[in-house]
Amino acid sequence: MEQENLFAQRLLMQFNHRLTLDEAKQKVKKIYSETKGVQKFHAGNDEVNDSGFIFTPGDPRRLWVGGSESYMFNKLEDIALSSQPKTPALGCRISRALEPKAVDSNFMTSRINWVVQSSCCRLLHLMLVCMKWLFLSLIFKEDFQFLSMMKFDLSCEK
Repeated sequence: MEQENLFAQRLLMQFNHRLTLDEAKQKVKKIYSETKGVQKFHAGNDEVNDSGFIFTPGDPRRLWVGGSESYMFNKLEDIALSSQPKTPALGCRISRALEPKAVDSNFMTSRINWVVQSSCCRLLHLMLVCMKWLFLSLIFKEDFQFLSMMKFDLSCEK
C-alpha cells in the first residue's frame, strides 16, 4: 500500500508542480479513502465459504469498506486469493506459478492486475468476434444515409 501511495504522490506532483509533498500525501489519502475505502480486518471464519478462500478460520481477512469502489476491490482480492483463481467471465485460470499454494499471499498486485487485464482481454475478444459476425451477416445497401451539420452538407453528399 505504501508503494501505491508513493507512486500516486509522485504522479500528482508531476502534473501539478506547485503541490508540496504534504499536500500530495493528503490528496492521495483522500482519493484512496473515497474510492478504495479503508482497510478493516475481520476474522477469516466469516469469509470461508463459496468463494474458496485459502484462509483458515480465525486468520484475519482484509476488507475494504466505505469507498465508492470497495466492493470491486474486495471482489478482486477474493478472486486473487481463491485456491484456484479464475476470471469471472470465462473462468480462465491464472498461471500455477502465481496460485496461492505456490506464493501464499505474495504478489497480490500482480494477481489482481491479472484478474482485471485477463477479464478485459477476454471480453474485448468476444466483442470483436461478435462485431465481425454482425458485419459479415448484414447485407449493406449501396446508399448510406446519415445526418450531418448543414455546413458539411455538400462534402457529405459525395
